[in-house]
Amino acid sequence: MDDLVTRLSNGEHQVRIGGPDPALSELRRRIDEVGLVFIAFSGPHGATELGVVVDREATDVSDADWGCGTGQVHIEGNLTLNRVPIRCVADIDLSLLTGVGRVVPRRVGADGPGPVTSACAASLLERR
Repeated sequence: MDDLVTRLSNGEHQVRIGGPDPALSELRRRIDEVGLVFIAFSGPHGATELGVVVDREATDVSDADWGCGTGQVHIEGNLTLNRVPIRCVADIDLSLLTGVGRVVPRRVGADGPGPVTSACAASLLERR
């Protein structure tokens, strides 16, 4: 598996809302209308910003008070990072636009996408 994917899938990491305009109103617009959110993972190896296609069924904004800029949103979505299909999961504090996030490698097959198990990951690597 790719080194970056391995690092980001190892536990939770500090994240922040990224993109060209990391503001509360832009985050709301991106979740509600655009369906694409930029989430930046920071760490000792530098920052990695991911463009996450929002999974509207798994994303939860029920704790958000958009008018006051408080509460928390849970964002989930799929993307491909360095040719590896992944799912990004992040919990964002709206007052700071920061939080914690993680990456989960996925397998894509006849049964649809699902998390990659260690045995499955080895099998995928052998096919490449």
